Amino acid sequence: MEKYNSLLTNSVYYPKWYVEKQNTEAAGLAKVSFVRYPYSKISDSAIKVTDKEIEEYVNKNKDQYKQTESRSIAYTIFNASPTAADSAQLRKQLADLKPEFAADTTPTKFLSRYGSTIPYSDVFVGKTFLKMPAKDSITSLPKGAVYGPYLDDHTYALAKMIDIKTLPDSVRCRHILISNDPSQGGVVDSIAKKKMDSVEAAIKGGASWADMVQKYNPQSDGSRAKNGEMTFSSFDMQQPNFAKEFAQFALFEGKKGEKKVVKTSFGYHLIEILELKNPEPHYKFAQFAKNIIASDETERVVLEDASKFVSESRDLKSFNDNIAKSNGRIQKFEATNIGPNDISIQDIDQRLAGGFGQAVPCRTLVREIYKADKGDVIKQERIGDSRSGYKYVVAVVTDVLKEGTQPAYVARAGSANAQGVERILKDKEKAEQIKQMIGKVSTLEAAAATLKDSIITVDSVRITDGGGKITEAKVLGAVFNIANKGKVISEPIAGRDAVYVVRVDDLTTTSVAVIDIQMQKEQMRQRAKQMQSFYSSPVKLMKDQATIKDNRRNFY
Repeated sequence: MEKYNSLLTNSVYYPKWYVEKQNTEAAGLAKVSFVRYPYSKISDSAIKVTDKEIEEYVNKNKDQYKQTESRSIAYTIFNASPTAADSAQLRKQLADLKPEFAADTTPTKFLSRYGSTIPYSDVFVGKTFLKMPAKDSITSLPKGAVYGPYLDDHTYALAKMIDIKTLPDSVRCRHILISNDPSQGGVVDSIAKKKMDSVEAAIKGGASWADMVQKYNPQSDGSRAKNGEMTFSSFDMQQPNFAKEFAQFALFEGKKGEKKVVKTSFGYHLIEILELKNPEPHYKFAQFAKNIIASDETERVVLEDASKFVSESRDLKSFNDNIAKSNGRIQKFEATNIGPNDISIQDIDQRLAGGFGQAVPCRTLVREIYKADKGDVIKQERIGDSRSGYKYVVAVVTDVLKEGTQPAYVARAGSANAQGVERILKDKEKAEQIKQMIGKVSTLEAAAATLKDSIITVDSVRITDGGGKITEAKVLGAVFNIANKGKVISEPIAGRDAVYVVRVDDLTTTSVAVIDIQMQKEQMRQRAKQMQSFYSSPVKLMKDQATIKDNRRNFY
C-alpha cells in the first residue's frame, strides 16, 4: 500500500510553462462593471421538472450520479432501560451487603465474591486526584468504615476506607545502579553487592555522584543523561511494573536527603531522596459497585410491547398507522444510506449515544434489513448493552437502492457528492428566462434598465479574486479574455446563482516580482500530493478499476 500510494503521489508534476502561465495570469488586473440578476427572483413554483427530464440529465452525467448499494428504513425504539424500581432494588441489595463489607478483612475476595464492576486497587491516591462522586464524604471516613450506597454514573457503589497516609504527590530522587543481570551487561549478584558496598563508601567519602552514575549505571538506564536523577508520581510508584522495594523507601519510608541501598529485580540501587513534593493525605479504599441494569421483568414487559407492535404492523402503512394511533407514546425515526456490510447505523448511533458518535453495534439488524424487501417489517432486534439498557428496534424497509446510476427521485434531491438535478434544471430554465428578458445586449446601461437594477463597478479585480464582488469562475474567465477588453460581453453569462451582464472597462498588467519558479513548482507539487493522499484513496482507485463481487454480507 505504501509503495502504491507513493507511486501515485510522486507522479504529481507541474511543468515550468504552467507555473509561468499562472504567474502571468495572476499579474492581470481588471476594472469591471456588471449587472446581476439572481435566480431567486423567479419563484421555484413557476417551474416544473419532470422525472423524464431528470433521467435525461442523469444519463448525460452518469459519473456524477453513481450510487452504491444501500437501504433506508423507518424505525421505532422500545426502551428496556432500567426502571426506578430496578434502581431501588439494586440500591437495597448494596445496603444489605454494607455490614458484611465493613466487617470483611479481605476486600479483594469480597469484591470478587459478589462480582464488583470495579476491581480492588491496592494503591494510595492523593485527595487532589480523586474524581469520584461523594469524594468529601468518602475521604472523611475512618479506617474500616463504609460509605454508601451512592450513585456513580450507571452504578450504585459502596466505598470502604482501608488506610490513610500523608504522602507526596511525586518524588524527585537520584540513583546509582549496579545491575546483577549478566544477560543485560551486569554482573553476578555477589559481585554486584560488593561493588555497591564500594560505591556507598565512596559516596560517603565525598566521591562525585555524577561520576559514579556514568561509570556504573547501565546504558539502558534512562537516567544517565541526568546523572541518575528521576521524578516519579506517587501513583506510578505503586503500579505493579514499578520496583516495589524502590518505592517502599523513596515513597513510604525515606525522608528528604536520606540515602539507602535497595535491592530490586534490576540490581542494587543507591537511592538519594532529593525532594518530596506536595505532601497531602492519600487514601486507599475499596469500591464495591454494581451496574444498574433492567430486571428480567422490565425486559419481559418491553419485549412483549415490541412483539405486539410487530404482530400488528405487517407493512409500511400499518407500521405508520400504529405509530399514529399511539398518540406520541411510540416515535418514528428514519435512517438512510445503510450499506450491506455496515456494523452500525449512523442515525441510531447518534440517537442512542447522545450525538457523540459512539457506534452502537447492530450488525444483526443490518443483515435482516438486507434479507427483507421494500415495505417489509422486521422483527424486533435487541441492541445496546446491559449497562446503558437494551433497546428493541422495530424497522420497516422504506427504500432499496441498487448499485449503479441514481434513479430520478434520488437524483432530484441530490446528495453530498452531487447537486440536486431539480435545482440544476430549475436554475437552467431561470437563466433562459432571464436571458430572454434581457434580449440582445447592446449597452450595460440598457441591460440595467431592463433588469431594473443598478450597475456595480469593481476595481482591482484579479483572476484569483473578484474584488469581493465576483465569485463566479465563468465571469472571471470572460473578464480576462483579452478579446473582451473595453467591451460589453455580447452574451449574458449564466452562473451558479445568477445571470450576469458584464462590461470589461480595462485590462492591465502589474509588474511581477522575481519568483523562484523551481520553488513554486515544488510548493504546488507538495500541496497536490497532500490533496491527492487525502481525497484519492489508493484502495478506492483500485476498486474503481476492478470488477469485485463483495459477498461479506453473507458471512458475518
